[in-house]
Amino acid sequence: MKFLQTFSYFFLALCLLISCQSKDIKKPKALVANASTESDGLHQNVTSIPLPAKLDFAGEPVPLHRQDIKEALERELTIQSFLHSRTSLALKRLGRWNKPLKNILKNEHVPEDFLYLAIAESLLDNRALSPKDAMGMWQMLEEPARKHGLEVSSDVDERRDPFKATKAAASYLKEAHGKLGQNWTLAAASYNRGMTGMQNALKEQGTDSYYDLFLNPETARYIYRILAFKVILESPETYGYNIPPSERYSPWKFKEVTLDSTAFMPSYAQKLGLSYKTLREYNPWLNDYSTYMLKCSKEKPRSMRVPN
Repeated sequence: MKFLQTFSYFFLALCLLISCQSKDIKKPKALVANASTESDGLHQNVTSIPLPAKLDFAGEPVPLHRQDIKEALERELTIQSFLHSRTSLALKRLGRWNKPLKNILKNEHVPEDFLYLAIAESLLDNRALSPKDAMGMWQMLEEPARKHGLEVSSDVDERRDPFKATKAAASYLKEAHGKLGQNWTLAAASYNRGMTGMQNALKEQGTDSYYDLFLNPETARYIYRILAFKVILESPETYGYNIPPSERYSPWKFKEVTLDSTAFMPSYAQKLGLSYKTLREYNPWLNDYSTYMLKCSKEKPRSMRVPN
């Protein structure tokens, strides 16, 4: 027993000695890059997020001369700048989807800035699913998806098709643009609140500007979140994101083949020289996970994407 007590005292004294000596050891510069030069302690060097001098959305100016607008944008820029994992993923996925989605928006006569709406909605994730069952890259609910030309059934959910869903979103946005005074900012806000909700707010509050509306918290932040992604992703290095183009995800390269009879999809994939997983990656609109069957016919064929 005495031996254990003696050993414990000796061990405690040794620990105290090491602790005292360690205080005199200088830490490597690499570990104290952000240390204050005026004290021995470590201090994180936090500065304000840079704000653009001018900014527009879809060609419509953002009134940054107003303090309330400036603060609202700064809030979202700060949040998205420090959500490193999300913003890094958005930047990498943008390498894959920037050109094809912007081409669709351009062909549909919708401003390219709406790509940032899709980023704010889902980070360009084809399989994103919200608690309210909004699905896909553009987070569409079933009813508006069907209204704007998408098939949603037990076999197929085209809300997960990045190309068809972009066309459907463009169709919605053009309709909203027409109903909301030919204003793209209001059309974008309606994607969150709904066309009727935006029309009612404008009428009740006697304004025609998103920036003058008092809105529910989610819609009040919505445009600024889209703008934050636009600002950061158009100049990522300014906000500390040094991800070279070589590390961003490559665009899909594929061809389309026609399937005109009901098929067991794992076997069909093998005939194409693919794994079932790869077939589903390029055709995320496929729905059935249990029977692996896709119903097709000569009257209703399916177009399947196959990687080149």
